[in-house]
Amino acid sequence: MSADAVVPGGDDDRVVRGHEALEDKDFKTAKTQFDEALTSDFSNIHARLGLCQALVGLDELKDAEKTFEAAASLEPGPGFAKAFNRLGISLRQMKTFALSLQAFSRASDINSGDHVIYYNMSLVHIVQFQLDEAAGLFEKALEIKPDFIEAKNALEKLPIWKNVLSENEK
Repeated sequence: MSADAVVPGGDDDRVVRGHEALEDKDFKTAKTQFDEALTSDFSNIHARLGLCQALVGLDELKDAEKTFEAAASLEPGPGFAKAFNRLGISLRQMKTFALSLQAFSRASDINSGDHVIYYNMSLVHIVQFQLDEAAGLFEKALEIKPDFIEAKNALEKLPIWKNVLSENEK
Protein backbone atom coordinates (compact mmCIF):
# COMPACT_ATOMS: atom_id res chain seq x y z
CA MET A 1 0.00 0.00 0.00
CA SER A 2 1.37 3.39 -0.92
CA ALA A 3 1.84 6.01 1.75
CA ASP A 4 -0.67 8.25 -0.04
CA ALA A 5 -3.41 5.63 -0.20
CA VAL A 6 -6.54 6.38 1.76
CA VAL A 7 -7.47 3.46 3.97
CA PRO A 8 -11.09 3.11 5.02
CA GLY A 9 -11.36 3.67 8.77
CA GLY A 10 -7.96 5.37 8.73
CA ASP A 11 -8.65 7.05 12.05
CA ASP A 12 -8.15 3.70 13.83
CA ASP A 13 -4.72 2.08 13.43
CA ARG A 14 -6.21 -1.39 13.96
CA VAL A 15 -8.54 -0.89 11.01
CA VAL A 16 -5.63 0.32 8.89
CA ARG A 17 -3.57 -2.74 9.88
CA GLY A 18 -6.58 -4.97 9.22
CA HIS A 19 -6.94 -3.63 5.68
CA GLU A 20 -3.21 -4.03 5.10
CA ALA A 21 -3.50 -7.66 6.24
CA LEU A 22 -6.43 -8.17 3.86
CA GLU A 23 -4.29 -6.88 0.99
CA ASP A 24 -1.64 -9.43 1.97
CA LYS A 25 -4.34 -12.13 2.24
CA ASP A 26 -3.39 -12.59 5.89
CA PHE A 27 -6.98 -13.14 6.96
CA LYS A 28 -6.18 -14.30 10.49
CA THR A 29 -4.27 -11.11 11.32
CA ALA A 30 -6.97 -9.03 9.64
CA LYS A 31 -9.66 -10.73 11.72
CA THR A 32 -7.73 -10.02 14.92
CA GLN A 33 -7.22 -6.36 14.03
CA PHE A 34 -10.86 -5.79 13.11
CA ASP A 35 -12.10 -7.64 16.22
CA GLU A 36 -9.92 -5.40 18.39
CA ALA A 37 -11.19 -2.25 16.65
CA LEU A 38 -14.77 -3.34 17.23
CA THR A 39 -14.20 -3.74 20.97
CA SER A 40 -13.82 0.04 21.27
CA ASP A 41 -16.27 1.08 18.53
CA PHE A 42 -18.99 -1.48 17.84
CA SER A 43 -20.45 0.62 15.02
CA ASN A 44 -17.21 1.11 13.05
CA ILE A 45 -18.48 0.18 9.60
CA HIS A 46 -14.99 -0.20 8.15
CA ALA A 47 -13.96 -2.63 10.90
CA ARG A 48 -17.22 -4.55 10.62
CA LEU A 49 -17.04 -4.93 6.83
CA GLY A 50 -13.31 -5.69 6.97
CA LEU A 51 -14.08 -8.42 9.49
CA CYS A 52 -16.70 -9.81 7.13
CA GLN A 53 -14.12 -10.01 4.35
CA ALA A 54 -11.53 -11.61 6.65
CA LEU A 55 -14.07 -14.24 7.75
CA VAL A 56 -14.83 -15.08 4.12
CA GLY A 57 -11.08 -15.45 3.53
CA LEU A 58 -10.93 -17.84 6.49
CA ASP A 59 -13.90 -19.78 5.03
CA GLU A 60 -16.03 -18.91 8.06
CA LEU A 61 -19.06 -18.06 5.93
CA LYS A 62 -21.73 -18.33 8.64
CA ASP A 63 -19.85 -15.85 10.83
CA ALA A 64 -19.25 -13.63 7.79
CA GLU A 65 -22.99 -13.58 7.09
CA LYS A 66 -23.77 -12.69 10.73
CA THR A 67 -21.16 -9.92 10.65
CA PHE A 68 -22.61 -8.60 7.40
CA GLU A 69 -26.13 -8.60 8.84
CA ALA A 70 -24.90 -6.65 11.87
CA ALA A 71 -23.22 -4.12 9.59
CA ALA A 72 -26.27 -3.84 7.35
CA SER A 73 -28.46 -3.11 10.37
CA LEU A 74 -26.42 -0.06 11.39
CA GLU A 75 -27.90 3.36 10.73
CA PRO A 76 -26.13 4.53 7.54
CA GLY A 77 -23.58 7.27 7.95
CA PRO A 78 -21.08 9.04 5.70
CA GLY A 79 -19.16 6.62 3.53
CA PHE A 80 -21.42 3.63 4.21
CA ALA A 81 -22.53 3.18 0.57
CA LYS A 82 -18.92 3.25 -0.63
CA ALA A 83 -17.88 0.83 2.13
CA PHE A 84 -20.57 -1.68 1.13
CA ASN A 85 -19.68 -1.21 -2.54
CA ARG A 86 -15.99 -1.93 -1.77
CA LEU A 87 -17.00 -5.02 0.20
CA GLY A 88 -19.13 -6.20 -2.72
CA ILE A 89 -16.17 -5.87 -5.08
CA SER A 90 -13.88 -7.76 -2.71
CA LEU A 91 -16.41 -10.54 -2.17
CA ARG A 92 -16.97 -10.85 -5.93
CA GLN A 93 -13.23 -11.25 -6.38
CA MET A 94 -13.30 -13.91 -3.64
CA LYS A 95 -16.14 -15.66 -5.54
CA THR A 96 -18.57 -15.23 -2.65
CA PHE A 97 -21.32 -14.12 -4.99
CA ALA A 98 -24.44 -14.25 -2.80
CA LEU A 99 -22.87 -12.11 -0.09
CA SER A 100 -21.37 -9.83 -2.72
CA LEU A 101 -24.85 -9.18 -4.11
CA GLN A 102 -26.12 -8.46 -0.61
CA ALA A 103 -23.35 -5.90 -0.12
CA PHE A 104 -24.18 -4.17 -3.40
CA SER A 105 -27.89 -4.24 -2.55
CA ARG A 106 -27.20 -2.58 0.78
CA ALA A 107 -25.05 0.03 -0.96
CA SER A 108 -27.87 0.75 -3.42
CA ASP A 109 -30.37 0.96 -0.55
CA ILE A 110 -28.21 3.68 0.97
CA ASN A 111 -27.44 5.48 -2.30
CA SER A 112 -29.81 4.51 -5.11
CA GLY A 113 -28.36 7.22 -7.34
CA ASP A 114 -24.88 5.72 -7.71
CA HIS A 115 -24.57 4.18 -11.16
CA VAL A 116 -21.33 2.40 -10.27
CA ILE A 117 -23.05 0.26 -7.64
CA TYR A 118 -25.49 -1.13 -10.24
CA TYR A 119 -22.65 -1.73 -12.68
CA ASN A 120 -20.66 -3.62 -10.05
CA MET A 121 -23.71 -5.65 -9.13
CA SER A 122 -24.20 -6.56 -12.79
CA LEU A 123 -20.68 -7.97 -12.95
CA VAL A 124 -21.61 -10.53 -10.28
CA HIS A 125 -24.48 -11.66 -12.47
CA ILE A 126 -22.19 -11.83 -15.51
CA VAL A 127 -19.75 -14.22 -13.82
CA GLN A 128 -22.71 -16.37 -12.81
CA PHE A 129 -24.04 -16.35 -16.41
CA GLN A 130 -27.21 -14.55 -15.29
CA LEU A 131 -27.21 -12.27 -18.30
CA ASP A 132 -30.81 -11.05 -18.11
CA GLU A 133 -30.27 -9.86 -14.54
CA ALA A 134 -27.04 -8.18 -15.62
CA ALA A 135 -28.82 -6.44 -18.50
CA GLY A 136 -31.37 -4.92 -16.14
CA LEU A 137 -28.64 -3.58 -13.90
CA PHE A 138 -26.63 -2.17 -16.81
CA GLU A 139 -29.83 -0.41 -17.92
CA LYS A 140 -30.36 0.95 -14.39
CA ALA A 141 -26.81 2.33 -14.37
CA LEU A 142 -27.47 3.98 -17.73
CA GLU A 143 -30.74 5.50 -16.49
CA ILE A 144 -28.73 7.22 -13.78
CA LYS A 145 -25.80 8.17 -16.00
CA PRO A 146 -26.66 7.90 -19.72
CA ASP A 147 -23.04 8.45 -20.83
CA PHE A 148 -21.64 5.64 -18.63
CA ILE A 149 -19.51 4.03 -21.33
CA GLU A 150 -18.61 0.83 -19.46
CA ALA A 151 -22.28 -0.07 -18.94
CA LYS A 152 -23.13 0.92 -22.51
CA ASN A 153 -20.35 -1.30 -23.91
CA ALA A 154 -21.30 -4.25 -21.71
CA LEU A 155 -24.96 -3.96 -22.68
CA GLU A 156 -23.99 -4.01 -26.35
CA LYS A 157 -21.93 -7.20 -25.80
CA LEU A 158 -24.68 -9.10 -23.97
CA PRO A 159 -26.30 -10.56 -27.13
CA ILE A 160 -22.91 -11.95 -28.17
CA TRP A 161 -22.39 -13.49 -24.72
CA LYS A 162 -25.89 -15.00 -24.84
CA ASN A 163 -25.13 -16.58 -28.23
CA VAL A 164 -21.86 -18.02 -26.94
CA LEU A 165 -23.64 -19.45 -23.89
CA SER A 166 -26.41 -20.99 -25.96
CA GLU A 167 -23.83 -22.52 -28.36
CA ASN A 168 -21.93 -24.01 -25.41
CA GLU A 169 -25.14 -25.53 -24.03
CA LYS A 170 -25.75 -27.49 -27.27
